[in-house]
Amino acid sequence: MCNSNTGIISVNEVKLAPDDAWISNIVDLCFDFKERRKGYPGGAYLQFRDDLMGTKENPGDIVLEFRKTYSENGVGDTEYHKIISLYIRSLIKHLPFRLDVPPVLQRKVIEFHPEIASANEYFAVRFLEVSLRAWNADSYGQLTLPRGVEDKVIALLSRYKANIKKFDLPSFSHTVSRIEQEYFRHVM
Repeated sequence: MCNSNTGIISVNEVKLAPDDAWISNIVDLCFDFKERRKGYPGGAYLQFRDDLMGTKENPGDIVLEFRKTYSENGVGDTEYHKIISLYIRSLIKHLPFRLDVPPVLQRKVIEFHPEIASANEYFAVRFLEVSLRAWNADSYGQLTLPRGVEDKVIALLSRYKANIKKFDLPSFSHTVSRIEQEYFRHVM
């Protein structure tokens, strides 16, 4: 489960494999992500569509998309950079976060914090960090992306969101691997 003080998910409870045991943990992570952004400008309008994730018993579109692309790409259970990449692709394709601005306010100019306006992309980065923690069995590991690098990752994810057909699994998996090598810090 997610520790609400640290935002850390126990690596004993997350398994990155296509067996759906992880679904409730990712749903918890999504709700935690949303909750932590309530105070951001525009954060009150951020909604998480948990139906897209579903449950172990009744998987939603994100899980079904992951299963489909996992089998189509012949990814092995130990190819964790590819597994993480396919999860991120599924999240970016189906957009579990959306803005729900009441009609009466839609004509007004509302300032949104970048993590609200691009919530799905920022969540994907958060998911990447938690996934690396789980795979490395390091509950306190930290992803320390410099602002410029994080901006580039967010921009890349935004381009994929605009056209998911441009998502290149080998290339993005390599990006995940490089991010892990250069910016994931073990804190055991």
